[in-house]
Order: sequence, then structure tokens, then C-alpha cells
Amino acid sequence: MPQWNNTEFQGEDLPCKLAATHHEIFHQRPQLVAQAPGSWPLIGEHTDYFGGIALYGLVNRNLYLALTPNKKSTIDLRILDSESFEACLERSGCVELNDFLSKTSSEEKSPHTYAQNSSDVVRLLAATTSALMQRQLLSRHHLGWDITVVTNIPRDIGLGEETALQAAFALALLSHNHQVDVPTRARLSELGAQASELIHPGLATKSRLTAVLRGADSGFCAVDHADGAVTRSPGIDSSRYHTLGIYPHAHHTQASVVENQVDAQQIAHDLEQRKALCENAAHGFGVGLLRLLPQATTRVPEWLRAYHQVHDDSSQPAVSDAEKWLNFWEAEIQRAKDITNALHSHRYAEVWAVINQSRHDITAHYGLNGPEDALCSLALQQGALSARPLVAGIHSSAVAFVERNHSQDFCTHLHNVGIHTTDLPEGNPARVIPV
Repeated sequence: MPQWNNTEFQGEDLPCKLAATHHEIFHQRPQLVAQAPGSWPLIGEHTDYFGGIALYGLVNRNLYLALTPNKKSTIDLRILDSESFEACLERSGCVELNDFLSKTSSEEKSPHTYAQNSSDVVRLLAATTSALMQRQLLSRHHLGWDITVVTNIPRDIGLGEETALQAAFALALLSHNHQVDVPTRARLSELGAQASELIHPGLATKSRLTAVLRGADSGFCAVDHADGAVTRSPGIDSSRYHTLGIYPHAHHTQASVVENQVDAQQIAHDLEQRKALCENAAHGFGVGLLRLLPQATTRVPEWLRAYHQVHDDSSQPAVSDAEKWLNFWEAEIQRAKDITNALHSHRYAEVWAVINQSRHDITAHYGLNGPEDALCSLALQQGALSARPLVAGIHSSAVAFVERNHSQDFCTHLHNVGIHTTDLPEGNPARVIPV
């Protein structure tokens, strides 16, 4: 069955090997190695700022991180090749913490995208360090960190490599001094999301971070932002159904079946606008989250219409757009509840129907119509029971659910038109490993 390389990337010797490599590079041996899994959204990932419900699965593709303090006041990151353990220079980076903080506080907002690059990754770690220091979870005596990372989480297909890096980093920082309990992990997910917002405005990461830090060893992690509850939902029966990540081969001649031009800066602007609507309307009505406002789908458009009559502010969305988003968020929350109930009672036909409806509404009502939607259509044409974008608007990838007895033919058909498939086995939440 043609799939992406799914070689085992674990074992008792891997953390020790990473620690030894870290010592070779930085001449200090770490006391522990942090491990964090990949992750993927089943439903609800677009409702974070509204205060919705998101379900995330963890993937047995892992990132390992070792760190030691330095006296240079820098974040020095070296990402290693997963086979040779040689540093990948194009993915590594270094930032001076004081310089980062001064630039962050003074720089003006500029157009951006969510494309991952080494500069943003190391700045994310600097922002995370700053957030932990400001909340007094991390001593200011440690002014810098040398970091080595090795991972087999696929890049740029929506499986949360950057989130795993941030979670492992935060966990390693705090685990040097004390045991990181559940309340501390909850604070880490909140502060990590705030740090991520500094680097990637508008991109919601709190649900994913929560799943990586507080999820269970099996099933889905359900995060309800209205009351902060984190619960476990049953996973999909892997003996009957195959869960696959799918994405186009970059250079395959037939991969144009899912080509679609997307304005990355426009996507980033649109997502920021959705976040701003949630925050401004919630502030205007005096509620913590817009979901807590009764009859939000009618009251918020009325408020926005009055706002436009008074203010000439192009940063606020049109009333018609806001109505679509609000209805989408409300419907997605209900779908998250429905899919949770269906998983508990093993009503998989209902699960597939809910996922397909969510995918349709992401395109039709939420305005994220990229190549990943064509990829979902292709998967359904080839016999998938259900398919949904992994991160709509940002990554050209999707998750597909296929009957086990059909999965080999499914992967073969997709391979023939330039589409990669990768298995998504269940993983474990982030942890630290003494070395």
C-alpha cells in the first residue's frame, strides 16, 4: 500500500541519543528530554475564539526536545535530521531574547501568512519563554536556552509539528524545577496560545495545545472553551475503519487535480477579522466569550449594524459576513456535541455525516475554500466514507476515513494521481523522559 514513510520513530534509546547529540553540539548534557505528539482536528477547531467545542486526536508521530540553559540570553534552536541526527541548517535558528522583546513591543503590524519558517519557529519559543516569565512560572535567572529537536511529525500538512515543539519546550522548561501537574498544564496551554497569537495573529491554537498537553492515551480530547472542561471521547474503531492523512505530492504531474490558488495573506487577514469580531462583540456585550451571549446570532449582527452606522471602520466585517460566521460557529458547536454522542454509541454513519456536513459548511458558509476542499472531494470519489480539511485555508491536506477492507485500493488510487497518504495511529500526550 503506497503510503508516506511510517517507520517507527521511538524506543528507549532515542531520548538518550538526542541527549548525547545535544551534548556534542552545546557541550552540556540535558537532564531530561520532552516528548510531544502530532495532532489533528476532528471537528470544531474554528470555534476557539467564539468559545466553542473542539475535538482533537493525537498521532503517534512524535517530537523530542532537549535543552540546557545558556548565558548568552539567546534561544538557539537546532532541528536535527531524523535519520542522520545532523543539524538541518535551513530549519534551525537563533534569536536574542532582549532584542526579540524590544522588537515585538515596538514593531507595527504587517501583512503575514501562516507559512512555517525557521525565524517564526524560534520567535515562537522566545515568545513562550517571555510569557512564562511574565506569569512567574519561569525564573528570570535563566536568560537563554540551547535546544535540540528531532521529529518525525510531517511538516506543513496540519499535524501540529509547531504546536508539539511549543508544548515540548514549555514542558521541558518547567519540568527542570518541579512536577508539572494538570493545573500547570492548563496554564501552559493558555500561555502558549497567547505566545502563538503574538507570532501568528488570528490562528487559534489553544484547543490543539490543550489536547497535546492534557489529552488521553486513546480517543479524542474534547475541549469546551465555555467552561474550560477537557474530557475524553471514544476514538474511531480502528479494526473497522482506517484514518488517513492525505496531501498532494508537490511535484507530481497529476497532482493538479487539487490545485487552487489561495491568497495566503488574505486568509490570514480573514482569520484575524473573525477573531476580532468575537473579541470586540464579547467586550461590547460584557461577556467573556461570545458563545455565552444569549441569542448571539441575532444580537451581534444588530450590534455590528449599529457600529457601522456610527464608525467608519473598515476593519470590522460586513454584517452579512458576520451572520454567516456566527451561524457557522453555532452549528459547528452542535455538530461537536452530536459527534461526541455518536462516538459514545458507535453510530459511525452519523459520525461520517456530521464530518461531511462540517466540511461543506467550512467552504459554503465560513469562506475557507482552498485546494483541501478539492482533496476531500477526490477522497469521497475514491470511496472514503468521510473527509475533512486538516487545517482549512492554511494547509492543502485532509483527513479521510476509509473502511479497512477498502483502504489499500483507496491509497493506490490516490497514489496514482499524485496524492500521498499517511496513517494516523493514536498517540500519547506530552511527557518528560529523564536521561
